[in-house]
Amino acid sequence: MKLLVYFCDTEGISINYTEPREPTQNEYVERFNKTFREDVLDAYIFSNIEEASDIAEDFRKDYNEYHPHKSLGRKSLNEVLREFTKGLAPL
Repeated sequence: MKLLVYFCDTEGISINYTEPREPTQNEYVERFNKTFREDVLDAYIFSNIEEASDIAEDFRKDYNEYHPHKSLGRKSLNEVLREFTKGLAPL
């Protein structure tokens, strides 16, 4: 969260928080929740919490490292982070 706040401060971006129980104000998180539900929760029958945790971790790694995001110019989250930490414009 600190990196986000720092980035916003340096770029002159104000952070607007969503109102509770207003999913349309939080579309990116709602989109992620839908993707996680479809790709993990609906796709597997878990035998135990460890199995669920392992599959969720595999999903997290894939989502952050390889999954292209339309809102990020078809780049993964880690690609944008690497560009930002090198001082490059993310998009």
